Amino acid sequence: MNIYDFLQNRFKLNTRKDYNNFDLTENTKKILCDIGIPKEPLGFIKFNIDELKTLKHEDDFVIIGTDLGTNICINKNDEIISVDFENEYPTRLINKNLESFLHFIVIFLLHEDEINSADDDTISQIIQKIKVEFEQIDELALNNQENWWPIILEQIETGMM
Repeated sequence: MNIYDFLQNRFKLNTRKDYNNFDLTENTKKILCDIGIPKEPLGFIKFNIDELKTLKHEDDFVIIGTDLGTNICINKNDEIISVDFENEYPTRLINKNLESFLHFIVIFLLHEDEINSADDDTISQIIQKIKVEFEQIDELALNNQENWWPIILEQIETGMM
């Protein structure tokens, strides 16, 4: 499955050409500047790149959106991270790169109806199935319980989200 076709069919994808001015990999620039990312793919993620006034935080991070309280950024290693500029929450790894992050979002979206209609007994099974699919794309994202996705999945599983 082509994740970009899936996202294009489901959302309007926003691009922003000034990401070309940053030190990002060519693949990341292509996604941000040419292909685009969905503005609100999930209720807890907003890629509001067309509205962001500041795209860069110091020399460390390029901002691409927000979640429920932190900024979603790309660091110098092309990793997607969650950064709280007010230092209430630790910086957390989300994914190894933007393409993996979008792939995770597509996997999650494919299971969204199942999650929303699941009872307490089956939600854990669905989350386990999602984790298996995630690990095939980016093991690093799940290898620490303090990373962003394990926390998100736990919150969904326990009904906190």
